[in-house]
Amino acid sequence: MNKKISVTVAAAAVVVSASVGFIATQALADTAPSDPQPTHAPYKHNQAGESYGSDVGIRSLSEEPTLIAAIGVHGKHGYVRSNELNLPSPKSPEDAVRQMKNQSARSIDVYEADSKTVIDTFLIGAPDGASVVSK
Repeated sequence: MNKKISVTVAAAAVVVSASVGFIATQALADTAPSDPQPTHAPYKHNQAGESYGSDVGIRSLSEEPTLIAAIGVHGKHGYVRSNELNLPSPKSPEDAVRQMKNQSARSIDVYEADSKTVIDTFLIGAPDGASVVSK
């Protein structure tokens, strides 16, 4: 008789535990936003309509501004073009390997927020004293 009570109590405990877990999961799901908001501050826009600002807090490249905040080699604060900073995504694993093998240090311009005035140079993948392939 004691075995029967123990089995019944254990089964009831499992049902209660599962129910509590389900209710807690549902409560969390009900409070989670269905459309998560960006984690970065709203971007400013220049006269050409291009967004500019920091890319800190973005979750994907689609959230990047057109002009990303950067500091050039001479210490000037400005912006680099995201399409110059980010190489095209590889189309296949072989393409990715090829890109990695052919990757060399390079430089891109640092602009004022107007995206026209070049104020400095930004080095990508260049250790101190390394030669750089200019754009």
